[in-house]
Amino acid sequence: MQLSEPGKDATTKITKGTVMGNIVHTSQITITREKGPTRKAVIKGFKDPVFYGVHGGIKAFYRVEPEEEHAATLDHIVGAVGG
Repeated sequence: MQLSEPGKDATTKITKGTVMGNIVHTSQITITREKGPTRKAVIKGFKDPVFYGVHGGIKAFYRVEPEEEHAATLDHIVGAVGG
C-alpha cells in the first residue's frame, strides 16, 4: 500500500493483498434512550450532546407525539452524505 505525502491528497493506492489502510479515527459515542422516541448521543471530544428523535411525517408514521421534536437519525445521515 502506498499513502500520499502529508499535505497532499489523502488517497490510498490499493495493491493485491491489501485489506485495509490505516485507521485514522474511531468514533466513541454513547447513546441512551431518553423519554419516548428521544435518544441522546454523547460524542467523545464534544461538550454538548446530540439529540435524535422524530418530527413531521416521521412522528405521524409512528403515531407518536414527543414532548419535544428532534431531527431523526435519517436527517443526520442525509445531511452528512449531502455535505
